[in-house]
Amino acid sequence: MAVGSSLSGISFSGLSSGIDTAGIISRLMQLEQIPISRLQTRQAEVKQQQAVYAQFRSQLQAISSAAGALNSASAFNPVSATSSKTEVATLSATSDAQAGTYNLTVSKLAQAQKVASTAQADSTSALNKTGQFVVNGKAVQVNATDSLRTIAQKVNSSSAGVTASIIDGGNGSNYLTFTSNTTGVKKSIQMADLSGDSILGSLGVVSGASAIRETITNGATSTAFAKNNEAVGTMLNAQGVGAASFTINGSTVNVDLSTDNLQTIANSINAAVSAMFVLLLYFRSGLWPGNSPTPAPP
Repeated sequence: MAVGSSLSGISFSGLSSGIDTAGIISRLMQLEQIPISRLQTRQAEVKQQQAVYAQFRSQLQAISSAAGALNSASAFNPVSATSSKTEVATLSATSDAQAGTYNLTVSKLAQAQKVASTAQADSTSALNKTGQFVVNGKAVQVNATDSLRTIAQKVNSSSAGVTASIIDGGNGSNYLTFTSNTTGVKKSIQMADLSGDSILGSLGVVSGASAIRETITNGATSTAFAKNNEAVGTMLNAQGVGAASFTINGSTVNVDLSTDNLQTIANSINAAVSAMFVLLLYFRSGLWPGNSPTPAPP
């Protein structure tokens, strides 16, 4: 029998029978730890399986996306086209396109529209014309003291997307020119006299008030405006405009640009044209209001 001398207490090992109780207790603790260790091992295996399933799911999603891309006729188009200068042109190919290398040649570049007046005596003398004209939806006021150079300055300061210039060819050969700041047919200059003296008409810039600005299929269009419910005179920033009239297919349409907007003008046009249509029906049938049809002779 051994007795320990530790100050913290007394410990016995084996006692008189010689049994190793400390070893037995340690072994029992190890046996108790086995289920816990098994659970920890199983937990690690489950986590590993979850990682495998997550990877498998990601791969399935990638396959699904790739399969979805095949649900298009273009996916089976074996022909593709690329451009060596995408800033100039982009290309696309159909399934029956012939393979090869093609050269794109630009034969003509889009140009900016340029309009010139008829020859004037000089560019500095007063034109003695008073009125307003419109350039790309911007009203330009002309006073009696204005010259070609003054008008050019007013156009340039109107931010209408047009540059006005003077060509001075000497006495009797002075021209006022208008050049669009952008190229292409869709960016052509939209110009018309608005009120007062026919400024553009007298300078030979426009051919006359009866001309159509831009034709479309079975019709024509006006200049572009920002709104359809605001007075036209206000949108043009024009001063002193009021009553005016124009003719469409023989029908006179009266408008007031200081109060009428695009919608009310359209209504006036429709009313005038409809009235003329009814009048034509009366004339063709001989049924003028108040008259009775003449009976046919027996």
